[in-house]
Amino acid sequence: METRKMYHNSSNELHSLLKNPELKDKIIVVSTVKMEKRFLQLLIDLIPICLFTFAISYFYPNKYLYVILYFSYFLVCEILWATSLGKKIMKHKIITSDFDKFDFSTALTRSLCRVIPFDSLTCLGDYSYGLHDKLSNTFVVSETEYKRIQKLFHP
Repeated sequence: METRKMYHNSSNELHSLLKNPELKDKIIVVSTVKMEKRFLQLLIDLIPICLFTFAISYFYPNKYLYVILYFSYFLVCEILWATSLGKKIMKHKIITSDFDKFDFSTALTRSLCRVIPFDSLTCLGDYSYGLHDKLSNTFVVSETEYKRIQKLFHP
């Protein structure tokens, strides 16, 4: 089977690649979840993180506890389910740029990037494509977009 690659709809690289007729059939343009929905996902995900932080810090005060739990929450959720609670409730999925299986290294990269200060702000804008998405070569998409892409990779 020919190799196909997905590109975010705001990618500068995409526009130059689409001009090449030989590559045009190998490119899939991905429409990601909008900023407002990503923000709502984050708010939902912060609820268990804050509850755990409050409960644990009551017995074991630690100034780094929130960062540790924030990192751990996303790492564990994405390793086990390839999604977080917020994304699951909002019916969104994380996919890799080559539609490969979501693995440990992808989850680890996404989680490590989230600890970078202001990473959440990189999801602001029309396309909502955050730093943790770019560096891990992943996209957050709706279930409808997921099914469309799945048909392209597995007809």
